[in-house]
Amino acid sequence: TPFEIPPFLMIKDEHFMPAFEKGMQDNLNEINEIIDNPENPTFANTIEELERTGKLLSKVQRTFFNLAGSNTNSKLQELQRELSPLLSSHYDKIVLNERLFQRIDKLWKNKNNLELTKEQNKLLEDTHKQFVRSGALLDEQQKIKITNINSKISELTTKFGQNLLAETNDFELILNNNDLEGLSEDIITAASETAKQKMNLAETNNEKEKYINKYVFTPHRTSMYPFLTESSRRDLREILYNSYIMRGNNNNENDNKKITSRIAKLRAEKAYLMGYKTHAHFVLEERMLKTPNEVYELLIQLWKPALNRAKLEIKDMQAI
Repeated sequence: TPFEIPPFLMIKDEHFMPAFEKGMQDNLNEINEIIDNPENPTFANTIEELERTGKLLSKVQRTFFNLAGSNTNSKLQELQRELSPLLSSHYDKIVLNERLFQRIDKLWKNKNNLELTKEQNKLLEDTHKQFVRSGALLDEQQKIKITNINSKISELTTKFGQNLLAETNDFELILNNNDLEGLSEDIITAASETAKQKMNLAETNNEKEKYINKYVFTPHRTSMYPFLTESSRRDLREILYNSYIMRGNNNNENDNKKITSRIAKLRAEKAYLMGYKTHAHFVLEERMLKTPNEVYELLIQLWKPALNRAKLEIKDMQAI
């Protein structure tokens, strides 16, 4: 297209899987070219070449996940569930590739003699760290475990997100004229338009009738926040607010409690396998504060002044 925007109107759902398969295969072929290079590893033939790999796969991913996040359907969601473990496994094949890591590790150990720029040195260090934190130093059995854990976490994370989206899309606060107290005309008009759109999408007359001359608010932020800000109806504000904060916690087919528990367990297992006490210790290694204790110390320092400020803001809001 003129500005290299994906031609979304020409792309069909069934095009994605072949495109992903081609992108992943091309990516692995590019990795094999790096590790099969008979020359000694250099920054140019290893780190720079690694940065150039996966362009087709990245293009396909950006296009697919843009659609899956903004204009999804059942087919795209099914594809997303199928792809999440496949993509996780694909990237593990790269970061856990022993021959590739040997080239990177050799450069990293010799970095002081390579006369790299600051930018190149930073890229080398970050690349080496990414491979180590992904499990490059583990033995073969541990690498298999890490791959399985990553695949399962990816699968569960996708399911978690889809459940959250379903909960967000399924809830409707349908109001009459006498429920609009405090709302400005713009917000009322938008809610009326939402009702009309839902009526047009409804498949039966009974479904259509419930939207006639009604106003609809949803847990989507563009709908919810204006209502919470302006509505004079405390009871209705509470219903809409709870619909938002209780997403995935309603003991239905979209409930996320068991999924959350399984993800936490898998993260803990992965951290332990990588030599960390907890998942928090693993994550914080890359943060400004390095341990859970440091985080708690900072939170305790902030607690009293933050609480005092919150109490003042509550008084201000109650006065309004």
